[in-house]
Amino acid sequence: ISPQEKKSIERRPTENLAAYDLYLKARALRDFTLPNRDDRITLLKAAVQLDAEFSAAWAMLGQFYSNAARFDYINRASTVTSARAAIENAVRLAPDTSDTLVAQARYLTWVEKDYARAIPLLERVLSQSPNEPNAFAALASIARFQGRASDALNHLRKASSLDAGNLFHVRLAIQQLEAGRRYDEARTERRKLMDSLPASLTASYQIAFISFEAGGSKREVEQFFSALSEAEVKSTEVLR
Repeated sequence: ISPQEKKSIERRPTENLAAYDLYLKARALRDFTLPNRDDRITLLKAAVQLDAEFSAAWAMLGQFYSNAARFDYINRASTVTSARAAIENAVRLAPDTSDTLVAQARYLTWVEKDYARAIPLLERVLSQSPNEPNAFAALASIARFQGRASDALNHLRKASSLDAGNLFHVRLAIQQLEAGRRYDEARTERRKLMDSLPASLTASYQIAFISFEAGGSKREVEQFFSALSEAEVKSTEVLR
């Protein structure tokens, strides 16, 4: 590992164990595609209330608010203000850490669409921490928004290889394959995802839906629904 990575590992994120526990719970929900955004924000707000000097929690809170601002059309101004305030706290407390730099880049990417300023921040992260998966994931977002599909996929695969437990990277890589109509590869990756989510009806449905995307066949989708139990048919996961 690099000297900077060693220094980062040795640095205590907080002395408050309760705040750190809340942070870990929020990090376990770091998949931006899951419908539990409010839960993550609530956990992190509680963490920084316990330790206002907890820079990593502020940085993650800024990222979640920045992502929320992309879809919160009703309260967007307030959400953007919250994102900016959280990131400013992270910058004040620990301006050079990977957490802070990635949070800044995410804000610039998702809120301001300022890729020219975001990319150097991520390059700086990788210069000091070459194995930082979140930097590669953030670069993938920029590449995707810029229409560089191949670069986006490569960055996501790198992020996944460095952080195999983070399904957010895996989901985005699959979406990139589907967008590029690389359905056979997407199906293979979705089957691998099923190994991590064996009870997920959504994951099973998405595998079936690939056949419809690829060739218009509804057979696998119909088989999926016909195999559901009465309880599964009425479940929130299927209804939504």
